[in-house]
Amino acid sequence: MANFDQEIDVTGERCPVPVFKTQKALNQLNSGEILHVITDDPVSMQNMASFIEINPQYKLLESKQEGTSFFYLIKKS
Repeated sequence: MANFDQEIDVTGERCPVPVFKTQKALNQLNSGEILHVITDDPVSMQNMASFIEINPQYKLLESKQEGTSFFYLIKKS
């Protein structure tokens, strides 16, 4: 994964909590900064995609799964 400015680990949390915490963290970033999100909730794949789709000020740069963990890089415009 690429470099990032902030990271949140929401492992153990179930949706919608990871999305809520992601939005809160993104709100604290400056324009152009990147957030790295770690979760183990498989529903997050669909929920993060939906969150990005309805919030055009954020761009999903990368998402991947390793084992039971999911990783997202999200850039704030």
